[in-house]
Amino acid sequence: MASLKAAYNAVIDKPLRFIFPLLAFLFVSVLAFFLMVFIYTSLYLFLDVFGIAQWKYILLGLVGLLYFYLESGFFGGLLKGIYTAHFTRGRFATEEYVTYSLSSALRYFIVSLIIGIVNGIIVGVSAFLYLRFAANSLLVGTVIGVSATLFLLIIDYLLFYSPFILALVDTAKPISSIKASIVVSVKEISLLVPFFLYLIVGLTFLIPLVDLLSVFVLYPITVAYILDKLRSTERIIARYL
Repeated sequence: MASLKAAYNAVIDKPLRFIFPLLAFLFVSVLAFFLMVFIYTSLYLFLDVFGIAQWKYILLGLVGLLYFYLESGFFGGLLKGIYTAHFTRGRFATEEYVTYSLSSALRYFIVSLIIGIVNGIIVGVSAFLYLRFAANSLLVGTVIGVSATLFLLIIDYLLFYSPFILALVDTAKPISSIKASIVVSVKEISLLVPFFLYLIVGLTFLIPLVDLLSVFVLYPITVAYILDKLRSTERIIARYL
């Protein structure tokens, strides 16, 4: 728990260094969302003029993918900002945040996309099995639901540290970071603690009023703690990067 205490002390000591990347992330995310709405509306009107508005769903998918790409980079900038605040005791300037987010977006996007696809496959297969075999059986449905949830947690745990490794090691490549995440998650079982802590903090985002405390206090403490734990396993991680 020493590293958790260190993360707590670092955030409480200089909170603005940790809050800034969060504010930057929220601001650029909202800005990007409205930009995507503008792009979609403009292109939809263009398609409508030429009588091919039926392509709107393809257009929506492409714009959504672009937004996901940008969000992946912004999330990477958030992690790097907290890393900078915790380990270098410095603040990620606005220009640094935007530059890092855009230049590293592809790396974070690939990792996020792979994690999203894997989760989607698990959920899709589970839903199919439920509809196929458990529509009229509570027992079978419960078994499928519990099994799917446990399997999803295991897979997410194995992949969880991939984006954090990208923030920790600037030269890390997406696939290598996933391999390193899987290996270090298996070899260092203690990493289950920050994983579940992150999940719990994420769930508190759904609670009104508590969500503000979670976003600006608990979340940066948790991320700093995760990065601290990963840094202690750098020798293991380095073998797969």
